[in-house]
Amino acid sequence: MAARKRVPQIHPVESRKEKQTTYQEQIKQYQKAIQYGFYFEAVMIDYACLEDRLRYMLYYLGVLQKEDEYKVASPGSERVGCFRELLHQYISPDARMSISGIKEKRQIVEAVFRFASEAEQPLPKTKTQSILWNALHDPERAAEILMILSEIGDWCAYRNEIVHSLLNKKMDSLHEKLEDQARKGHDLFRKLDREVRWVRQKKIRDKLKL
Repeated sequence: MAARKRVPQIHPVESRKEKQTTYQEQIKQYQKAIQYGFYFEAVMIDYACLEDRLRYMLYYLGVLQKEDEYKVASPGSERVGCFRELLHQYISPDARMSISGIKEKRQIVEAVFRFASEAEQPLPKTKTQSILWNALHDPERAAEILMILSEIGDWCAYRNEIVHSLLNKKMDSLHEKLEDQARKGHDLFRKLDREVRWVRQKKIRDKLKL
């Protein structure tokens, strides 16, 4: 029996204008949540913003063909094969070439910038690697991005403890860091957004003819 296709219960945005409106409204909601002490809501918005920025980082790096893809298209192409190879080389031979979750997105981005941060790198083996190397080989910038990704990983681990085991936490320990973590998630989102804009300016998608 074929698995039933899951239908979204909330209508997705259909244009960049709608996306911009949603972003603006959620940032306002975040600010209200911080102002009135609704830190759980603020953390949820932080998480959504971080995952969205990682998705767009993948889009501008050329991993995704379209902005609204929810899985990697053309898995057998040279382009996708290049990203898979970097993922296996720099993260783990068992790492999945998937964008289903924030961890998988972060790992693909990390693999690309670890490749770009190498001080001594042999001649890239494929066209995609060559384009990535020429566009992103800035060790200092790559190191900064890798630091942001590491901090996002730590922040997500905290968020996961809240989501998956909230009722098993001591209340004083929970609230000790909650506001700081809600603010830190937003700070990381801003830092990541800045790097996404930098990658966008490199016009990697144009060079890959996407």
